[in-house]
Amino acid sequence: MARGGFLVAESFSEVPGGHWYSRDFVPADWVVFDPADGGSASYLHTGSGAMVDVGGAHFFQRELRSIFSNWNSTVETVFVSHPDGDHSGALPELLLRHPLQKVVLPVSSSLSPSYREFQNQSKEKGCEIIIPKTGSRFDLSESVWLEILREGAGKHRGIADNRIMVMKVHWRGWKILVTGDLGLEDELDPLKGDYDLSADVILMGLHEWGVSGQKQFLDATGAQAIIVSGCRFLPEETPKPHWVEMVKKSGREIFLQEQTGAVLLNFTDDDLWIRSFLNPRQSIRIQK
Repeated sequence: MARGGFLVAESFSEVPGGHWYSRDFVPADWVVFDPADGGSASYLHTGSGAMVDVGGAHFFQRELRSIFSNWNSTVETVFVSHPDGDHSGALPELLLRHPLQKVVLPVSSSLSPSYREFQNQSKEKGCEIIIPKTGSRFDLSESVWLEILREGAGKHRGIADNRIMVMKVHWRGWKILVTGDLGLEDELDPLKGDYDLSADVILMGLHEWGVSGQKQFLDATGAQAIIVSGCRFLPEETPKPHWVEMVKKSGREIFLQEQTGAVLLNFTDDDLWIRSFLNPRQSIRIQK
């Protein structure tokens, strides 16, 4: 299962603190997977199980299916940042194999075949689809909730990367900003509006055609750590060296998933611990 084949039960001893932090068989509160294709998928071990982006169908079949089986975990709630196949393509598989109750989608229609397949099958399976507005709030447990900072954009925005739904997860008072593959124009727009961009951590990808993670935007968040998806065989999905250097010079910890593999987050009221799965020496503890 190569780089992505991680976090199965027999490998817990390799996860820093895995024996202590595991609840059931899941090694962290929030696991940011590394699909290795530039896509995104992460699992929030709270409530009845939730995901923010689900990766592509091949990623689910190749890895997520067995990972969830080993964890003895299910997913009931899903949030999708945008209708790109490597962020939402596994939705039909999840609908088939997990007790999905609620899926929060960024837009009502898309050219993506898997997106449309999921929409067509969801009613029959009893899964509620929600297209939220800016400001919507979703409670996942007593201490975890998600807000929609900016709703997804309409068809006129063209490619999926221009239709991003920006989200912020609040976990025991910690704030994780999820920007998907937000591009230059869409990063500048919130800076002009009445958006609370403050965050402790940013979970981001790279825009297909443009620039992501510009300095003005990062500074506006105040984030101390950034988790960036990546893809070694697609240059446009790989962070540029000068950008990585800019982030490091700003004093922020950067987790490049082409190097770190999965990233594990654990939350307490006073402490947020973020660490790489492939390189246990790369970790950061943020304290209030």
